[in-house]
Amino acid sequence: MVKDFREEEERLRFLIAKIDAEISRFSELKEKLESRQEELSDALRSEGLQPVPIIFQPSAGTKDLLDELTDHVLELNKMKNFVAQKLNMAIKEEELLEKLQKKHGSAVNLKHLPSGEFELVINDTDTQQVFAQIQASRKNMNSLKKTIQDLTEE
Repeated sequence: MVKDFREEEERLRFLIAKIDAEISRFSELKEKLESRQEELSDALRSEGLQPVPIIFQPSAGTKDLLDELTDHVLELNKMKNFVAQKLNMAIKEEELLEKLQKKHGSAVNLKHLPSGEFELVINDTDTQQVFAQIQASRKNMNSLKKTIQDLTEE
């Protein structure tokens, strides 16, 4: 189980590193375009002209590239926040499991549910003994039910 946590933690850290690289790359591109935009504005002012919108438009009908870059970096940041939350949760689950196993032994494990939640699963000798007692009691109950049914039929 600890191996699963380590693998998930490594996978999430890898994703964060990839997202960070993308954020860095596109933030740098955005800064270059903003610098270019500022140079063009300065050139207009130096010619005595009033500022005008400067739009980087890669093709007709597309949005301003600076707006596209800003939106893209924001989306990457959202994705990074989501993955970081998953990483924090995985670390907390791992710490919880370690604490529980120190106190209650290795019979305590976490079971991840499809919804993203988890359950504690305990499989120790006490649990197995109680289960065996329930099974024996159920056999006795079935036998008693049969006896009672035989009595009522007479």
